Amino acid sequence: MATATVNDLFPKIKGTITSLVMIASSLCNYTILSLAANMSSTTVIIMNIVITVISVLLALFVNLRYGKLVNTQK
Repeated sequence: MATATVNDLFPKIKGTITSLVMIASSLCNYTILSLAANMSSTTVIIMNIVITVISVLLALFVNLRYGKLVNTQK
């Protein structure tokens, strides 16, 4: 979703955007897995719930802002 949305807004730098999103994804995966290795299973589940809630809220925010940007450009 992040790559497609940002590529739509900035079509001239698609390769750069894709690279940055993939690098950020790799860093997040490493960090989250490293943190989870030192936690109990209950804490990992709670962390997963928190990350999911934050992700849904950010997705809603991006969706609303993207809709406003697309409507103002037409």
